[in-house]
Amino acid sequence: MPPAKKSPENLKERLHWMIEYLDTPQDILVGIGKYRLEGITDLIGTNRKEGALPFVMGLEAPSDTQFYAILAGNRPMPQGFVKAIQEIFPAASIEMITTPKYSDFEELKQTVEKHVQPWIEATAQVATKRGPLAKAAMSYYQDITEPPEDLPDFPLVTKKDWIADNPILLTETMRLSTFQDSEEDVRGQPLWSGGPTYRPLKLLSLSLRGPDRGAVEIKNGLTFRLQNFGMKAGLPSFQFSKGEYFNYVDTLESLAAEFALFQARRDARHLDRRGPPQDIFRFRRRSAFVGVNCLLIIKNFLGGLKPSGSATKFAIHERTRNTIEGQDTIHVIPAGGPASTSNLRRDVFPFDLAHSGSRVLGRTLQQRASLQDQ
Repeated sequence: MPPAKKSPENLKERLHWMIEYLDTPQDILVGIGKYRLEGITDLIGTNRKEGALPFVMGLEAPSDTQFYAILAGNRPMPQGFVKAIQEIFPAASIEMITTPKYSDFEELKQTVEKHVQPWIEATAQVATKRGPLAKAAMSYYQDITEPPEDLPDFPLVTKKDWIADNPILLTETMRLSTFQDSEEDVRGQPLWSGGPTYRPLKLLSLSLRGPDRGAVEIKNGLTFRLQNFGMKAGLPSFQFSKGEYFNYVDTLESLAAEFALFQARRDARHLDRRGPPQDIFRFRRRSAFVGVNCLLIIKNFLGGLKPSGSATKFAIHERTRNTIEGQDTIHVIPAGGPASTSNLRRDVFPFDLAHSGSRVLGRTLQQRASLQDQ
């Protein structure tokens, strides 16, 4: 393909849009060590390394200077550049990349964006209509959940042997888990053919709902991915492997939005990711991690400026619109993911609940999270 006489209008904006809304093949992402492309710099990389264009084009890839000159319209696109962009974004048509006028590109991208809006709206409904959605979800699982006999309206999907008969005494030496370091984590799939995984649309929805309507960012990190769970000798037993937080968002948070879509349209195709009710107990289909949720009881609380004397209170916190999990809800404190018994090798050692509870409390106080007493 001969090089274009000059770059099309607003090529940089086009590539930004492709990064946000289009999927990139896994072999390219793995090859450059990325979970997904986050910005323009991921296309060119640093010193011709860890960039999608150098990975695809090899030595024919433009240099940093040439690349940014192409984006600015000061240099024509070199031979193979358009083909490489199409390889990085298979859902992008050649017209999206080469059409001279940006207005023509905007018309072309509407075909893709028609898929986006339903997911944005569904993500908002997960926060604003959480109660009705949770009730509908319990109805969906009514034939497979096994609530305690004395609690027929138990609000969580569970199995009979998952509920302990008595409170469990936690100690710092109690180990409740095993770890499989060889188990591969499961990654999210594109929401539609050629589209992105759920995470970028989740962030876009949060930014639109946030008080400042600004960009929302999250960081990836290791998680204790839940592989199996059961009760042994009256104690909970967890089996973990190493997971990634981004995979959690793509494989679990996406299910909530998918269910909101299903409720809005009553179309069974919108439950392809969630699957039939019994799949809720098949943990290996998604990258789940357990929550360590603690109730902080404060004895002899002086009440701040209140002259009413001491009292016993418990602390809660409000999850804002900009949080990834549980937006617009009230939650106990401290709460978070499990911690290992070693900060240096947290992907190897099993966790204990007592240590994890202490760790999430310390992290909460360090971040100076706002507390609301009740």
